[in-house]
Amino acid sequence: MLVSGPSRRRLTAVSAISFIAVTTAVGASQGAPVRFLVVDTSLGLLFVAAGVIAWERRPEVRTGPLLVASAVLWSVGAYAPAGLMPWAVLGFAFERYYDVLLAFLVLTFPDARLQRWDRIVLGALAAGYVIRTSSRLLVGCPCTGSENPFAVVEQQALFERAQLFTSVLIAVAALGVVARALSRLRSSAPAARRILRPVVLAGTVAAIVAAYDAVEIAALVLGRNELLPFGEPWLEIVAWSIIGAVALVPLGFLVGALRLRLRRSAIARLALELDRGTDPQRLRNALRVALDDPGLDLYLWSSAGIWTTASGEPADVPAEDDRRARTLLTGENGAIAAVVHDRALREDPGLVAAATAVLRLAVENERLTALDRARLEEVRASRARLVEAGDRERRRIERDLHDGAQQRLIGVALCLRQARDQAMATDPRARFVDVLDEAAEELRTAVVELRELARGIHPTVLTEEGLRPAVAGLARRAAVPVDLDVRCGRLDPGVEAAAYYIVAEALTNVTRHAHASGATVSISRDDGHLRVEVSDDGGGGADFARGSGLEGLADRLDALSGRLEVASPPGGGTRLRAEIPCE
Repeated sequence: MLVSGPSRRRLTAVSAISFIAVTTAVGASQGAPVRFLVVDTSLGLLFVAAGVIAWERRPEVRTGPLLVASAVLWSVGAYAPAGLMPWAVLGFAFERYYDVLLAFLVLTFPDARLQRWDRIVLGALAAGYVIRTSSRLLVGCPCTGSENPFAVVEQQALFERAQLFTSVLIAVAALGVVARALSRLRSSAPAARRILRPVVLAGTVAAIVAAYDAVEIAALVLGRNELLPFGEPWLEIVAWSIIGAVALVPLGFLVGALRLRLRRSAIARLALELDRGTDPQRLRNALRVALDDPGLDLYLWSSAGIWTTASGEPADVPAEDDRRARTLLTGENGAIAAVVHDRALREDPGLVAAATAVLRLAVENERLTALDRARLEEVRASRARLVEAGDRERRRIERDLHDGAQQRLIGVALCLRQARDQAMATDPRARFVDVLDEAAEELRTAVVELRELARGIHPTVLTEEGLRPAVAGLARRAAVPVDLDVRCGRLDPGVEAAAYYIVAEALTNVTRHAHASGATVSISRDDGHLRVEVSDDGGGGADFARGSGLEGLADRLDALSGRLEVASPPGGGTRLRAEIPCE
């Protein structure tokens, strides 16, 4: 039966803690000092705790298992001074193997690949410990103070030479780990440096301590004296300092994890920044600040079916490597964006998830806004086409009335005049002469009314001469005196028609409802807009929401991206303002 991931982690942690407990019990039975047992056990448990946290956060990388394994290897060394055979020999042979795991952790944390020189120094360090273990197991020496049940040969000179060689190799390799770790820290991006710094610095101290321990063994072999002959109480202080140096590694990991988690406060600032606008370069820069990764890049999936950079240039999303990772954002219809960032940010998946969630909302909102904007433009374009089609139809009707019905009526009027002249020549006092006169008068009235109707549908003067003469004609026919101030030349026909009908509707309302003694019409062109204003000195209090005339004008203006305002306070007259974009 397979064990699930969480169960495997719990089982491993319990097993490591049980081994540490057994080691502590063995030490206590052999008379080990209580303070040593407390510190030794606490350090082992600290490794386990850090390992469990790392394993829970990133189960796919090796940080967690390495820290738990380091806890076990730390306890193995505690059997060396126990005096309990053969466990004391095994503890002596396998002591400090955690140095190899910690060196690997420092050089690869969180999930980087080993570089060429990393493999060399790590291989040398591992080889030094393996050779030392083999010599301590297979070569017996009275200098150890105890009999080795695993020894194949008893030879002190061979034992000492092996200890000297491995000590030098371990010391050099440990210092190489220090150099490589510091070089990696220096070349890392700020986001990675924040969590790498406590881990690398703690691992560096532990590697220096490992080198010191190896050099001290070499000094004992060569001169049979301690490297630094400390007396009490300094000897005990140095011993505790060495233990504390190793304890810095799990503490360094915990500090690094906490530092990255504190970056989540930047997500709130990211949301505020994105609220100001969703320009792709603004999005990218906001993410760089929030995640503290100056090398972060943003790629967007365009409507053309290709990836583009934040600056809009076509580009493929880079593949992941030992320094960079990528996070893909998807929507209902597939990929919408990709973020290429420092791999160290994966140490806190929640941070990246929160940042990308905010980014996803911003990108989706921008996409929906662009879609709504496009639909609005389509609606406006459709309304503009309808208005233009209506104007064309009005012009056609006006031409038909002028060229058709009006001409026919004029022809009938001429026929009636000829008939009257002939009747007058025959019998000037005949009754039908008066009837012909009345018919001719009615016909002339019909022609005048037809001309007014045609002019109202679409005035010819507006098309032929422009807005100023057309509005002047409206002012002359108004029921009240009208002051004109028209300062504009020829404009787009749609703009001229909208301005004309605004003035016509406003003056009609002045005549019908305002009870005004006069009105003012002002038309000017400024900053790419045509401004039309019609005001009167009437009673005000007009409610244009119930009228269809101005509603139609408002629709016409909206089709041209213009706007209409009406102010009519009771007793204060009425003022109508319109603004129309024009070129």
